[in-house]
Amino acid sequence: MKFSIKLPRLQDILLIYFFSLQFMRRYIFSHLPGRNVLALLCLVALIAATMLKDKNFIYKYKDIFIYFGTIVVIFGFQFIINPETRVWLTREFGIGIALIMGGIFAYPVIRLQDDFSRMIRGLKISALLLGLMYAKMVLEPIRKGYWEYTQFGKIMRNSSNMSWSYGVLFVICVCSYMIIAEKKKYMCIPVAAGLAGILLYGSRGTIISFVIGTALTILFYNNDKQDYRKYIVVIAAALAVAFVFSDTGISLIAGLAEKYELDSRFIRSFVRASQGDSSFSDESSGRDRIWKLVIKLIAEKPLGYGVMGHRNAIYSIGIKWGYSHNIFLDLLAEWGVLVGSALILLAGAGIMRFLLVVKNKPEKLLFIMFITVSCELLLSGYMWIHYGVWALLALYINHFAFNWTKDRPIDMLLKLIKHKGAKK
Repeated sequence: MKFSIKLPRLQDILLIYFFSLQFMRRYIFSHLPGRNVLALLCLVALIAATMLKDKNFIYKYKDIFIYFGTIVVIFGFQFIINPETRVWLTREFGIGIALIMGGIFAYPVIRLQDDFSRMIRGLKISALLLGLMYAKMVLEPIRKGYWEYTQFGKIMRNSSNMSWSYGVLFVICVCSYMIIAEKKKYMCIPVAAGLAGILLYGSRGTIISFVIGTALTILFYNNDKQDYRKYIVVIAAALAVAFVFSDTGISLIAGLAEKYELDSRFIRSFVRASQGDSSFSDESSGRDRIWKLVIKLIAEKPLGYGVMGHRNAIYSIGIKWGYSHNIFLDLLAEWGVLVGSALILLAGAGIMRFLLVVKNKPEKLLFIMFITVSCELLLSGYMWIHYGVWALLALYINHFAFNWTKDRPIDMLLKLIKHKGAKK
C-alpha cells in the first residue's frame, strides 16, 4: 500500500496565513518582539515568494505592481499637497493600522490563487482556527461579565465586542458555504451558535450584513429559477430587516415604545439611551453626528478632500476613529461627488455582472461571502483597513481577466477558431 502526502503550495500557505492573521498574532506572534510588524513582514515575504516562484512574475502579475504603485501615488500625493493629513501616519486607525490589519494585501493574496477548490479548503482551515479562537474569547464575558480591551490607550470594559462580531461573521459565512454548496447540514450548529453570540455580544451591523448576504444567496445562487416577484419580496424583506436594525429603525421603535409606555427593556438594553445622560447618538458611536458632518463636508467641497482628507474634521468632533462609518460617504468625501459616484456605480455594475454572468455556483457563493463580510463598511470600518473590497476586486479580476474558471467568452471564441482551423 502506498501513502502519499500532498504538501501545501505557497499559494495555500499564503491564503491560510492571511485569513488567520488574527489567530497568528494572538497565539504565535504575541510571544515574539514586535509582533505586529513581524506578522506583516511574514505576509509580505509570503506574497513575494509566491510571485517569485513564477519566472514570468513581472508580466503575469503586473496588475499587482500597478495596484500597489497606485496606492503609493495616491497617499504620497495627498500627504505632499495636504500636510494636515500626515497625522494619520501615526494616529491610531491611520496608515499604521491599515498596514497591520493588512486589508489592502487581500488583493495580491486572492489574485495569486489559481485553484478555486484549493482556495475553499484554505478558507475552511482559516475558519476553523478563527472559530476556535472566537469560542475561547467568549469565555471572558461569560466569566467576567464583560470584554476587556485597550482602545486609544484606555482599558475599556464592555458587554459587547464589534471586532469579535465581525470576525465571527467570516466563520459563519464559510460554514454557510459548506451547508449550501457541500450539503453539510451539521454546519448549521456553528452558524446558529455564531448568530446567537452576535445577538448577545455583537453589533447590529453584523446582523444587517448577514441578512444582505442571505438575500443575495437566495436571489443569485439559483437565479435561473427566480421570477421578478421573488426578487421584490426578498429585497423588500432584507431592506425591512436592515431598517429595523439600523440607527433610524431602532430610534423609531424606541420612540414609539416610550410614547405608548410599552415595556422596551430589549430596546433600552440595546441602545442604552434611557440610562443617565447617554443619548442614542453616543451609543451608536456617534454615527448620526458623523454622517451629518460628512454630508456637510461633501456639500462644501464637492470635488473631494483626497484620501483621508476629511478625517481630521471627524476627529475634531470627538470621534477618534476618524472615518465616516459608511463606505459610500467615504468615497464621496475622498474622491468628490463625480468620481465617487462613478466608483460606486462601477462597483455596483461589477458586482451585478459577476452574480449574473458567472455560472460556477460555488464560485458565486464565495463572491457573495466576501460581499457579506464587506457589508461591515455600510455601518462601520474603513475600506483602507478592511480586506473585503480588495478581495472582491481580486475575485473579479481572476475570473474575467485571468481565466480562473474557463467560461469566459474569449475562451469560447478561441476554441471555436481553433476548431474551424482544424477542419480546414
